[in-house]
Amino acid sequence: MIGKLMRVGDKVVITINKEERDYGYNPCPDGTKAIILGFSETYYGRLGNFGLKPGIYVNREWVKLRLKDGREYTEGSGRLELASKAEYKRRLGAFRKEQSDDWRNGEEFIRELPETPFWEGDFVRVRCRSAVTSVYSEMPPIRCPDVFQITGIDYDHLAERTQAGTRYPAYYISNKLGAGWYTSASEDDMWLVKRGLVWEFCKGKPLTFGDIGEEAQFFELLGHTEEVRNPANDSYAWTKEEVLAAIRSGLVHGFSVVGNFSGSKYLISAKRFKDKDLGRRVAQATLEALTPA
Repeated sequence: MIGKLMRVGDKVVITINKEERDYGYNPCPDGTKAIILGFSETYYGRLGNFGLKPGIYVNREWVKLRLKDGREYTEGSGRLELASKAEYKRRLGAFRKEQSDDWRNGEEFIRELPETPFWEGDFVRVRCRSAVTSVYSEMPPIRCPDVFQITGIDYDHLAERTQAGTRYPAYYISNKLGAGWYTSASEDDMWLVKRGLVWEFCKGKPLTFGDIGEEAQFFELLGHTEEVRNPANDSYAWTKEEVLAAIRSGLVHGFSVVGNFSGSKYLISAKRFKDKDLGRRVAQATLEALTPA
C-alpha cells in the first residue's frame, strides 16, 4: 500500500530486512536515501484482467530510484518509506478518506497492449512437439492436440528476443480456454488456424456459443463480472441457501464454488454480470439446473 502514497521526486529511505540480507540481497546499507524517478509497469491482458481495460498500467510495487552516488536501480516499495514522516501521515489520511472498496479504481492506465500476431483465444498449430514446453514437468505425458488455443500471453517477457527470432515461449496454449493444463510456445513455432472469440468480440464481430454456460464463462474470463458482498455478513462468503435466494431476488446472477456442494468444505462467491440480459439468462439457467423437477 505504501507505493500508492509515493510520487516522482519524493525522497525515501531504504531498509532491507535481515532475512533478505542473509540470503545475499545487499543493494545498499539501511538508511540509504534516494529519490524516486518513476515506477515500473505491469500488463493486464484481454483475459483474467479483473475487469480492467486491457493494457499497460503503472506498477507502484516496484519503484525506480536514484541514490546519492548517482546509481539507479529498482526497489520494492515495501522496503521504502517516505523521508518526511509528517508528509507520510498527511498522504495516508487523505488516501484512507478517498479509498474505494474497488481497488481497480486506483489503477493508472499508461498505454495499449503491444501489437502481437496472435491474441488470447486464437486457435493455432505448433510447428513440432519439441517446440512445446511443458509447464508441469511432474504431470504424466499428455497427448498434444492437433490445434491449440491460446489461453494467455506473457506480455512482460514478450519483448525478450534472440538472434534466431521470437523464440521466447511467451504464449500459453491449451486444448481450450479454462482447461486445467497448459504448455507454452513462441511466435516462431506457431501459425494461425483461425481467430478466437476474444478477437471477434474486440473487433465487434457476431459471437456464437454452444450454450449459456460457455457464454457465461467467456464473459467472466473477459472480466465482465463483479463479485458481490453478502449483506448478511458484509463479506464475500455465501452459503448455498443465501446465494440461491439472492439469485431469485435479482441481487446476483450466478456463483462459483471452490470445492463441491456435496463435500464438507466449500467456498461460494456470488457474481453479477455487467450485461444485464446475460445476467438474467445466467440466473434463469442456474435456478433451473438447481431446482428439483
